[in-house]
Amino acid sequence: MWIADNGDSWKRLPSGLYGSSREPWERFDGCVVQMTLEGQELNRLQRPLHECYEDSSYCPTDVVVDEVEHGGSGDVWVADGYGASLVHKFSPDGDLVLTLSGESGAGRFDEPHAIHIDRRRATPELYVADRENRRIQVFDLQGGYLRTVGVGQLISPGAFAQSREHLVVAELDGRLVVLDTDDEVVSVIGSGELADRDVPGWPNALDKDGRSVRPDLRPGRLHTPHGLASDHDGNLLVSEWVIGGRLIRLQRL
Repeated sequence: MWIADNGDSWKRLPSGLYGSSREPWERFDGCVVQMTLEGQELNRLQRPLHECYEDSSYCPTDVVVDEVEHGGSGDVWVADGYGASLVHKFSPDGDLVLTLSGESGAGRFDEPHAIHIDRRRATPELYVADRENRRIQVFDLQGGYLRTVGVGQLISPGAFAQSREHLVVAELDGRLVVLDTDDEVVSVIGSGELADRDVPGWPNALDKDGRSVRPDLRPGRLHTPHGLASDHDGNLLVSEWVIGGRLIRLQRL
């Protein structure tokens, strides 16, 4: 099991804003950890040696492995979504191989929150959820830019899961988008109508005293999809970003 720990100490304050026990100037770093399912640590990838981290924190938000069992190299890809907005490729031994900024493709990443190695085609590809740019950038596993997906269609892509022949994209602003093997949108689950980040307290609500409280989460209505996974039958598990969290299971019909 690989875990991306963004190392962030910032938490929601009662006012609904973010706050931290750290000094504003203090840099903090996360890491990527490989563990057994019994909880034993096997490997740890610290902040890579890259010039961007001279004045930026390292806050990884996702990690994927090019699995040898699927014919891959064993390389480890890490998305630094909350730090320098970079994607790094490490060798199986933990050495930095290359860094992607998006500038060789559609443009500089802005919060690359999630990554995914897509093996639905003959040649595997790396999908990068370029969340705040509202698009997905696609690269080969050598770091070469291939194409951009979802311009004008996506609003906040932040997580991936494969459901049989489809790739499902979780969008923080209240919906899931389903792509086929041609990167065409075949379905949208949820309206995204709750996507108003200017609402006081978002993604939570404020009580009469202005304190952050859990919002009204209605059954069958997506709120803030933040994490996504699928099982062997193509069913989906969606985690939402609110006080106390919420986990939703969607059955593939």
